[in-house]
Amino acid sequence: MFKRISIIIILPLLLHFMQLNGQDLILKGVVKIDGLPMPNSTISFLNVATATTNENGYFSRALPKPIDLLYIEVPEGLSLISPADGILLIGNVDHLYTILFSRSLKKSEASKDLSQYVNEIIEFSQNSEVIDQKLDMILTKFDELHKDKFSKDEIDLIVANERKRLELKYAKANLLPLLTGAFDHYLSRTRDLRDDFRRRGSKVFNDLGLNITELNKRIASYSEAYEELNKSRSAFVANLEMYWADPYIKIKMTNLMSAALDNFHKGQVLKYNILLNDIDNYNQKTKGKRRRAEIQHDIDEYVEILSQNIDILERDKAAVVQQLLDYNSSL
Repeated sequence: MFKRISIIIILPLLLHFMQLNGQDLILKGVVKIDGLPMPNSTISFLNVATATTNENGYFSRALPKPIDLLYIEVPEGLSLISPADGILLIGNVDHLYTILFSRSLKKSEASKDLSQYVNEIIEFSQNSEVIDQKLDMILTKFDELHKDKFSKDEIDLIVANERKRLELKYAKANLLPLLTGAFDHYLSRTRDLRDDFRRRGSKVFNDLGLNITELNKRIASYSEAYEELNKSRSAFVANLEMYWADPYIKIKMTNLMSAALDNFHKGQVLKYNILLNDIDNYNQKTKGKRRRAEIQHDIDEYVEILSQNIDILERDKAAVVQQLLDYNSSL
């Protein structure tokens, strides 16, 4: 008779967030003991739900989001084989999670060594070919040392579990430098544009072209940074959609990108093209040109508005990055 297993779910955000999303996470998994399915057994999810394995040890259960961690409570008389640290990392990718138990303590200790080897290989290797080569060497050696303890299927499942966990872990960790790099570059070029308009705003009238040329260069540099961030926009949001269970982080990221690339760019920065056109018409003494005082007033006003919006974007970006950092530190 198999014993009841408790899996404790750690909620990274306040519980009431779970009720606001309106969507469920479908958790699918299989539980095995020494390579054999654990059939018709109840699994408890603390304060959330219960699930029952079928005759083949499989279970499927809808769980409210956001859930990023499952802590596995090991039943009395059994040892945990995989995941070695007792934690399932959860994302939004459809994935079958495997929980392996054993009645042998020595087997559990050996599996921890294997999991550590796999972690180190993946962490310090540069590409998948190198990873596969090193894994083959490690698995061959491990099989020689522990062939009396593990079946090939068990070893394959342990390795697959670790690779999946690391994929999720690094996908989350790698988002931060990519996001901050692209966004900081965009903000830097926006500040350069503002500063150059502030310095050259009173020098562009009746100018031989030097100041206008420099401002056009600034606008071109800004446009490159804008295009870079805009191209990465969908990838950032897709990363959150795929690997982060919390829908509120995706919403904040989407709002941040929209504020920078839609509202800010189209509502504020593009006005500088109109200003340059007004300045050019003034210098060319085009019929119907605006007065210098009017253009200068608009330059000063736009520079001030741009400064305010840059401050807002920096604050909002910092808040999103901090939430991602806090979220990562909880994993």
